[in-house]
Amino acid sequence: MFAPSTAVRRGFVCALAAVLVTSGCAAGRDAQTQNQVPSQDGTNANAGSMALRGIALTAPTSGAAWSAGSTIPMRLVLVNNGTSTDRLTNIVTSAARGWAGYRSAAQASAAASAQTASTTPGTSGASASTSPGAPSSSASSSSASSSSAPATSSSTTGAETAISIPAGQRVSFGVPDSQRVLALLSSLGHLYAGTTVKVTFTFAKAGSVTAAVPVQTTTGKE
Repeated sequence: MFAPSTAVRRGFVCALAAVLVTSGCAAGRDAQTQNQVPSQDGTNANAGSMALRGIALTAPTSGAAWSAGSTIPMRLVLVNNGTSTDRLTNIVTSAARGWAGYRSAAQASAAASAQTASTTPGTSGASASTSPGAPSSSASSSSASSSSAPATSSSTTGAETAISIPAGQRVSFGVPDSQRVLALLSSLGHLYAGTTVKVTFTFAKAGSVTAAVPVQTTTGKE
């Protein structure tokens, strides 16, 4: 039903190029509350010892909105202020069917190409092969059991379905000092620039936090 077209895949590739050259002020001050008022530059949130900084979805690469079925890059800096490694195990939002992390833009683009080739019209796009981090209906209740699983990746796309953040370090996506990519997969409906979507991030040790994440209105500098 939401089979990604070549145009959608092209938009994702353009968004990857744009997000890797934007500035990130994401790893700065610690927030005092779990949810803060977002700006178009990004929003911050805390979950236990995990700090989430500069969270934002990239601006649509064509027109005013991302179309249904899009893969949308996310800008995010994860800072582990704890004393032991933690892992991002799930991302859930009503705006997309799933999520995935990639080691590089090239890997993410290859995965988008594979998704386009393997998904045919009339399919839901919700299978594991097209959405490596797709949440199930019991995603919230299963987060505790998933926390005991090792970090994994899809053998077909190279997508990471759990992301480790060592103690005292940060892991970044979509900022100049990182080549890593984090994306929402198979967006549901149109997602307009300037709007916000609720996104819940779940960690193995730090628990969960929900943030109102803005869709940026420009891919240029902040």
